[in-house]
Amino acid sequence: MRKIGRNDPCPCGSGKKYKHCCLPLDEASRVVRLVDERVRDERAESRTAVLSVVRDDRFWTGPQYRRIAERFVWIVGEDEDFRDVWDVLMCWRLYSSATAPDVRKPEIYVAALEYLFGQLREEKYATQKEIADKHGVAASAVSRIFTRIVDTLFDRNVEPPEWPQKPDGPAPPGIGNGMTFVRSSTPFSFLNGTEKTMFRLAGVLEESGVARAADALEHDDWPEGKTPRDQAQELLYDAMDESSSARRVRLARQALRLYPDSPDAYNILAEEAPTKEEALAFYRLGIEAGERDLGPDLFRKYKGHFWGYIRTRPYMRSKFGYAFTCEELGRYEEAIWHYRDLLHLNPNDNQGARYRLLHLYFALKRLEEAADLLDQYDEYSTYWAFGWFMASYLRGADDRVLKKLWNDARSVNPHVPAYMLGKKPLLPGRPDWIAVGGESEAAAYVYELKHLGLLDERLRAWVRKQESGRKG
Repeated sequence: MRKIGRNDPCPCGSGKKYKHCCLPLDEASRVVRLVDERVRDERAESRTAVLSVVRDDRFWTGPQYRRIAERFVWIVGEDEDFRDVWDVLMCWRLYSSATAPDVRKPEIYVAALEYLFGQLREEKYATQKEIADKHGVAASAVSRIFTRIVDTLFDRNVEPPEWPQKPDGPAPPGIGNGMTFVRSSTPFSFLNGTEKTMFRLAGVLEESGVARAADALEHDDWPEGKTPRDQAQELLYDAMDESSSARRVRLARQALRLYPDSPDAYNILAEEAPTKEEALAFYRLGIEAGERDLGPDLFRKYKGHFWGYIRTRPYMRSKFGYAFTCEELGRYEEAIWHYRDLLHLNPNDNQGARYRLLHLYFALKRLEEAADLLDQYDEYSTYWAFGWFMASYLRGADDRVLKKLWNDARSVNPHVPAYMLGKKPLLPGRPDWIAVGGESEAAAYVYELKHLGLLDERLRAWVRKQESGRKG
């Protein structure tokens, strides 16, 4: 079939030239098709690699653990990102080898792995009850096994199992040395180039159109940034991957020389600043740079889904960093203003501003606003479940109401009471990363209560009374 030329009559029969009629739509469709094909090919390759390992008995300490892994892989199907599947399997491998659980109902373990899989993804996931019902088991049993798996990941006394000899077939995706990723500063993740790729794609689309973007995506051949802004941002993405503080600062300064209105440059300088006051000043410069760079029209255009436009993210990082540093310095009202503004710009709250805001409302006894915020987000998390309890507790609600809310919250994360009562010690600072529903999230939550002066002796006494005589 002869290729249609740009100046040929459009095959749709409109009588117009192809370039003035259907060519732009066809090129846009090509980008979508290429993205779909790339994702499909990567998932197929990852699935093959994962299955080659899962079916290798050398990978497991017992055949029952292999069978559970196989059932989990079968349940998630072929359309999922198998890098996430692999993360879950690595968690299961560590837990099963470290604890040698006596598996009497495999369905409970499969359900717990499916719930963990949902937690690792950013999209909305099913609740424990929904998954438990799907597998015909009790939600409490799923919660118990899920919590044990997560706790094992954070037990520093547990040594990762030895990596078996390399199996036949392609290597597992992104993994070369067993469980190293579990102990990294960015758990459950591989090298994250997604934002960088999105940034490049947006730049090519704006500068050269859909056809060039399709070629760049297909061949992974990205042109150098044509504008100082794009060149500076490329340097800053490199700086984010740097472990050397001196190198990070050098790249940030270099980016500012190229394009002074680069918020991420100020974010990096803030992260490397020796004092909180200096960090705050850099974050403020980042906010101002972002406002100049984006312009008022863009703020109006993208308000409500701000994070979705890739060029806004450096500004959003500056704003969150500024709010968080204000909070650290005791400037709560200023922090609240910026957290609220982040939520107005991006109600989906990819940065987690709502969690910071909720505790600040509690600290300042702004309980109506706290209740409104809790109503705004329907979620199943430690912060929200205990948030509902704290909102009622601080209002002086009836003890019967408080007991129900406490028991509901406790079912979401049973580790919180031990940290509140001092039975388990808190770290001197916030945990670097947390696992939803596990001890690390409980420790992080109680740290926030204590840090903001909410964990007083009256609250401890109430919790102690509820927990007296309770087993586990």
